Amino acid sequence: MKGTGGAMNWKGKGETPVGRERDFRMLEGMKGEDLRMEYLGKRNDYKRKIKEAKLKEMEEELERMGDRVWDVCKRWVKGEKRKVKGNLRRPDGTYTGSLEETYEELVGQYFPQDIAAGEGHVEMRREYGEDRVDEGEDFAVTMNELRGVINGMSVGKAPGMDGIPNECMRHVLNGVGDSWRVIVEGCLREGVYPRVWKRAEVVWIPKKGGMRPISLLPSVGKVFGRLVAARISYSMEARGQFDRAQYGFRRGRDCTEAIGDLVNVIRNNSGWAAFACCRLGPQERFRVGMGSCCGQKSEDERSE
Repeated sequence: MKGTGGAMNWKGKGETPVGRERDFRMLEGMKGEDLRMEYLGKRNDYKRKIKEAKLKEMEEELERMGDRVWDVCKRWVKGEKRKVKGNLRRPDGTYTGSLEETYEELVGQYFPQDIAAGEGHVEMRREYGEDRVDEGEDFAVTMNELRGVINGMSVGKAPGMDGIPNECMRHVLNGVGDSWRVIVEGCLREGVYPRVWKRAEVVWIPKKGGMRPISLLPSVGKVFGRLVAARISYSMEARGQFDRAQYGFRRGRDCTEAIGDLVNVIRNNSGWAAFACCRLGPQERFRVGMGSCCGQKSEDERSE
């Protein structure tokens, strides 16, 4: 049935399959245009609110500065570093009143006291006992052992109080390597960690909302510490004192292997209705005498 006056059929242009598909695409295009316009409007409103918030924050900052506004701008232009605030809160609820008190409080919180009176042979050996030191252990230090430790140190690090970067330690070894070896060997035999090798230079790094302290140790002391750590690791590996699930503090075992083992355990036991408990802490397994551990080294390090 057709209408009068050339009017379209009530079904419109979509009375055929082709017409219905054309009308559907036109309708979808109109909806898409409406959504796009709605999105643009909301995006413009969002940008406007961000700009208003920035202007409001700047006005509040200028009000807080008061008469110091030009002084602050001058320091910003010159790139002067931010000063540490002198009102640090102590654990007892009080506040520091000066920069000196703030520095002392920060050092006391992040760095323990190093008392020279407690670093004698008796104090340093009282935990494992003099009778547990085996005099037959191999305390001798070889040049290959020192060279291996130095080659494993990272380069590009800031030096400590000695001013010697890690990359220069190889040249030091070539120049005074034998004298250095004798000193390190003597420290191992006597069970002494020289105080000067533990003295760090504290540097405060400005961070957002505060300061973060870092300690720069002497490179010579870092070499000795790595040598002791390598001997302890080798001694425990040789004696089988590392747990099978121990990944840290071990050569050849890293985070990737630990994650792989964990994934395998989950896959193999996915159907079990059980819980897994994780225990942190070395407990008794790391209670090994310092003398017996530091007196051992790998077979590759025994040769010159």
